[in-house]
Amino acid sequence: MKTTRAAAGIILIVFAGALGPSALAVGNGCRAQTGAGEVSSVDVLKQIYSEVKELGSYPGENFIKHEFFLGPADDDSYKKEHIVVLIQVVDGVERMRIQITEMKNRPDNPRIQIAGKARSISCKISAKGVPALLRSDYSDKEIARLAPDVLRAVREKARLLKDFGATTSKGP
Repeated sequence: MKTTRAAAGIILIVFAGALGPSALAVGNGCRAQTGAGEVSSVDVLKQIYSEVKELGSYPGENFIKHEFFLGPADDDSYKKEHIVVLIQVVDGVERMRIQITEMKNRPDNPRIQIAGKARSISCKISAKGVPALLRSDYSDKEIARLAPDVLRAVREKARLLKDFGATTSKGP
């Protein structure tokens, strides 16, 4: 089963959030290629937020959390980046956090991967669903380059879940 595109979607969220406060809040930051032409990173983050939110929460949870993997391998076990997207309400404001962890092969057994460096993007979401950056470990250029991959990963996971008939609740 291929979940590469789903992982790419999450990475997109993470990198889109890393654009920076002025880029996210005003929409004048880096531009990213998403396949349908060039769009701002804020727009890509907004799409990531919307599509991850559409995936919904798992039964019994009052937050939305989905995991994705990025890398060239077909099997998630061998991908080089692990992505988590978390959407939750904090103090009455909806927030989205994207965390990307680099996976490294163990020297004594390359078939086993361990977590390496982790970086994240945090943003608050307006009532209209527009993200505003709160904090980021990524530069504007990094976000613009990786956001489309994250979005593709989210869309692939959504497609896989739909194909397998998986259900989640629609939001916290």
